[in-house]
Amino acid sequence: MSQTVVNNTFRKVSAKDAAAMYAKHKTDTGWCVDMSGNFPVLLHVQSNLPSSIQDLRAGFPAWAHQAKIKVECTSYAAFLATLHERVMPLLHRVHGLGMRPCSDRFIFDESGIKLANIYNPAPVVEPIPIPAPFDKMVDLFGQQVPEIVAELFSRVCPAEDERKFVIQRIAAPIQTPMRRVKHGLFLVGEGGTGKSTVLDIAETALSRRHVDRSATYAGAQDKHSEVFCNNLIVAFEDKAIGNGGETYVYTNLKQVIDYDRRSVNIKHGQRAVMREVHCSIFVTTNNENLFPWDSNERRFYAPRRIVHKVSEEESGEFLTRFHTFLQLPEAAAFLYHWLANVDMEGFDYGRCPRTPYMQELINQSGTMLEKTVDDFLDGYDIFHPRTLTDYLAERKLTYKSKELKEALEARGFEYKRIPLKCDGFPDARFSVWRKKPGAGRHFRDLTSEEKHYLMTTEGVAY
Repeated sequence: MSQTVVNNTFRKVSAKDAAAMYAKHKTDTGWCVDMSGNFPVLLHVQSNLPSSIQDLRAGFPAWAHQAKIKVECTSYAAFLATLHERVMPLLHRVHGLGMRPCSDRFIFDESGIKLANIYNPAPVVEPIPIPAPFDKMVDLFGQQVPEIVAELFSRVCPAEDERKFVIQRIAAPIQTPMRRVKHGLFLVGEGGTGKSTVLDIAETALSRRHVDRSATYAGAQDKHSEVFCNNLIVAFEDKAIGNGGETYVYTNLKQVIDYDRRSVNIKHGQRAVMREVHCSIFVTTNNENLFPWDSNERRFYAPRRIVHKVSEEESGEFLTRFHTFLQLPEAAAFLYHWLANVDMEGFDYGRCPRTPYMQELINQSGTMLEKTVDDFLDGYDIFHPRTLTDYLAERKLTYKSKELKEALEARGFEYKRIPLKCDGFPDARFSVWRKKPGAGRHFRDLTSEEKHYLMTTEGVAY
């Protein structure tokens, strides 16, 4: 690289060499060119922030002054005007973003397309001794931890086997972020018992990087959303279900847990892209009836419902002290190293054990379905299927068709195609639910009001 000393401070370099040095600086500081849109843009990989190509020209003079170089050229203005044409070919060119928790700044997807890896890991620093008054240490599964940390987990998970599993589940994204865990964590309990504080621990250990706790269910599951693709932990804390019902949310969360990739329609992009998914799903709620659990549920781990150890006031005082601990400058490094060294022996990445409390939730879901069906059937011995659909929608309840069918059949109903005639309507034949008549008997004659209701609901008309 040609250069001469100028005034013993600045050195002269050719226009070509200046552009090359500037391109290296931009690359070293995380900049590349994203070609996935309608026109190329500068992209800062770590922050996932775009910038105009013209910013290359705007930022050069300050960089050159700091680097103590002077460009040897006929016209400095002409050099700046064409600087982007010199620098852009020297930068990495990518066709979109990815998040893969590894050290590579640029990655290739399964089709060989080069992507910018937006993963920005927590800085790893040596653990610093915890100062008083939190320096009293106790043993927790083979490691010395501050007594207040052990106390929190004993409150949240009194059962030792459940406590160990929950800690391992929190440690997994830190120890093995590239290894997909095929189950989520479902924490339910009284308000102010420390459910969200468990997430605070994980978030602090990760230096609040790649942790999302603000998304709604609908927002995270939107076709444009990159929440599940851009984070190691995605947490839903007492979020309203919203439109779509509990089954819709529950089914989608199970799919996110199960799948390693997710199709995302990037806003302003030209087509849907497949993105890797490495996140862990955590749900904390006061509502134990949040989801209608499947009888074969195996995607969520649910420790015993959390209750106040003494009283709501005592829990509040404890959590205030705990959050004082979390705010210590030493807390992040300590928690990171503690979780990074948790013994993962016996932890199954592919499935989780069904706890007694999860079985209670499953049984309770069945009871809720039965009560809903019984309440609806009160006064009915024949009805149009749409009437039941509307009844559930009004109450924001959603059950699988198979579950509803089994519940109705268990109550002596049959799905039967019947002919209907009614004044003012053309003759029609369609299926309804009706009480199954006894052997050798026929269902009673319908009243004119019932015929009119069924025909109207079916939408039959001249």
